[in-house]
Amino acid sequence: MMTSNFELYLKLMDACADSASEEEMALDVLGIDPVKEPIRARKALRSHLKRVLWFMHEGHKELLPSRPPQ
Repeated sequence: MMTSNFELYLKLMDACADSASEEEMALDVLGIDPVKEPIRARKALRSHLKRVLWFMHEGHKELLPSRPPQ
């Protein structure tokens, strides 16, 4: 089953809040084994974490109206 980016970002935020290691996040959230593919796991995770930070600071504004409906 394919996970949407939004769901993936929520899972990464939860993992960060739980102080999960990069290896745990790569395996549990992204499904990449960091032992077998350490470079791919690290690159993919860090790329997704950059998007999570963008989403938290900027991207969420696109989902919410700028002002309440009148």
